[in-house]
Amino acid sequence: MTAQLELAGVPFAWGLADYGDTPAIITDRVTVTYRELARRVDELGRQLGTGRRLVALAASNDIESLVAYLAALVGGHPLILLPEDKPSAWEALVAAYDPDVVLRPANGEMSLVERRQGSRHEPAPGPCPAPEHVGFDRFAEAGASFP
Repeated sequence: MTAQLELAGVPFAWGLADYGDTPAIITDRVTVTYRELARRVDELGRQLGTGRRLVALAASNDIESLVAYLAALVGGHPLILLPEDKPSAWEALVAAYDPDVVLRPANGEMSLVERRQGSRHEPAPGPCPAPEHVGFDRFAEAGASFP
C-alpha cells in the first residue's frame, strides 16, 4: 500500500495485517485471518485507485461487502452504503449522487463498475459535513428507513 493511500484513510483499517494469522472473521464456512483480510482490502484498494472518488457500495452481510467497505475507508474514498436487497432505493441513490465507482456483490464476488476515470466530484474541504448538509433527505425519498 502506498503512503498516500495510508495517510488518506481511516486509521483503524490501516494496520489489519499487523494482527497476522489471528482470525478476523469467522463464519459457518470460513475463517479469514487479519493477514488475508488486509490482502483482500489492499487488492481492492488498488483497483479503486489513489485519487479520491465517490464510491457506492451495495452492501449485504458478507465478507465481500466488508472488504469493499474497508478498502474504501483505507483509500480515503467517500462512501455511500446502499441496500443491496432494495433495487429501487439503490437505483435512486446512484441516480441522485452519481458515484464514480459502484461496488455490488455478484456471484460470491464484488463487482467493481468504474463509471468514469477519476472523479467528477469536488472533495469537501475540512471535516465531514453534518448529515443535514449531505442530502439525507434523498435517502428517505429513495425508500431507505432509519431506526
